[in-house]
This record gives sequence, C-alpha cells and structure tokens, in this order.
Amino acid sequence: MIGDNIVKLRKKNNMQQKELAQLIEISVQGLIKWEKGKVEIPYSGLSKIADIFKVPLDYIVKGEPAHVLSFINSKGGNTKSSLLRQIAVGIVHNKPDCKVLCVDTDPQQTLMMYAENGTHDNINVIGFDSNSIAVSEKYRKLIEDHNYEYDYILVDTAGYVAVTDLLTSIIANSDVIVPITLNETALGPTISSISNIADVRDSLDLPTKIIGVRNRVNRTVKESRMPFELDGYLGLNLLDAFIPDSIQYQRDTNFKVVNPTREVKSLVKELLPVID
Repeated sequence: MIGDNIVKLRKKNNMQQKELAQLIEISVQGLIKWEKGKVEIPYSGLSKIADIFKVPLDYIVKGEPAHVLSFINSKGGNTKSSLLRQIAVGIVHNKPDCKVLCVDTDPQQTLMMYAENGTHDNINVIGFDSNSIAVSEKYRKLIEDHNYEYDYILVDTAGYVAVTDLLTSIIANSDVIVPITLNETALGPTISSISNIADVRDSLDLPTKIIGVRNRVNRTVKESRMPFELDGYLGLNLLDAFIPDSIQYQRDTNFKVVNPTREVKSLVKELLPVID
C-alpha cells in the first residue's frame, strides 16, 4: 500500500522516478523497489517523501484521506439532505470503486430515514448525536476514525442559523456545499448561512471554500436572478450545473438505487474536480 501511495503522489505531481529518486538521494532501482513493496522503507525515506510533496506522513502510510463535504443551509427543510443523497449516489455511479460515508448530524435524521429504505454496498450511513456532551470533540474523532476508510465523507447538518460548537467544528474541517433555491423567500437564510460559514473560516485563519448548488423550484414560482450574482460572494463558487426540484423527499427514497438523473451526473462531473 505504501508503495502504491508513493506512485500516486509522484504521478499526481507529474514527477518521474528519476527526479524523485534524486530528491530522496537514492538510486532509481532503490525507488522502484520501494514503489513495488519489495523492501521496507526507512522512516527517513518516508519523511523525505512527505516533505517533498508537502503532505502529512499519514498520507503516505495510510493513503489519501477522505474528501469531507458538509451540506449547510439555515433555511431548513430536506433540500440539503436530498441533495446530499443525490451527490452520494452520483459519486458512486461516477467512481464505482470508491466508498462514501454519509454522516447525519441533523436532529431530524433524514439521511437515516433514507438508509432504512436501503443502501448501496459502497455507501454507508451513520447517525450522530448532536446533543451529546463534548460534541465537537466526538465529531472530530468520528472523522479521524473514518478518514482513511472512505474516499468521501458527506455530512448533513441541522437546518438553523445558529453557529454552534458542532457547526464550527464541521465548517472548520470540510469543504462546504450550500444548496441555493432560486426564489426570494429562501435567499435571506441562504445569505446568512454563507456569511456564517465565511466568518468561522476567517476566525480560524482558514481559506473559505464554499460551493453553491442551485435547486430550481417549480416554474410557477418566480425565480430570482440574485443567486447568480452570489457567485464569488465571500468565496462562494456557484456551479453551472443545477438540480431540479425532483430531489425533494419521497417516502421510498433510499441510498440503494444508484441510478442518478442526467442533472445529477452533470453536477457530480463538475463538482469532483473542484473538491479533489
């Protein structure tokens, strides 16, 4: 596994074996043996590779950590939960070998209701008690425990505007997806969510990375142009792909049927390069 991780890092950085061997100060044949797992790699060698590629040592030993995405919008309702489910399904369809963990921190436990109707072999759904003692520490430990078991961790959050200790921890340790419904009523809470996310990241001296996904409402409802003007607002990256209102909750909704719609396929295709 360690050798495979070195190969992935080297290729990801467009580096030839000869160049990496020179930087590590070993022969090309020595590096080939490392990459093929034929010899045990000394700690000094692992440490040099970590420094060269500017990654934690765990990245080389355990592999690339999961991409963590949290879904946040203070508007409430199940739009973000439905969007999360669709993206989980879309990721597994796009990358059949990857594993996705969905963490339900929302007291409404919508994801858990979906999971009761069935789950795909590559999608696991777990609940999280947001009212427990030392909740932030427990959340961080949960992510750490699963960080190298899954390729993607998708986190559903409560639909309220208050910035709790748990929400701060979630925002600090993930990229954030904000569902944006194209009507005037939903825009106020959505803008509050974006502002809160940016404030938390700024207070921790972290770069702000917020991904906006448009959810088109029924044609009979007047859609606002303002969401399109939000692109770039406090670091928001508004994706071109959108989701129609077909993502809304249905009683038989589940994680088992991996048959995403055309819109979901387009969304995931645009989203993955942004987060990978």
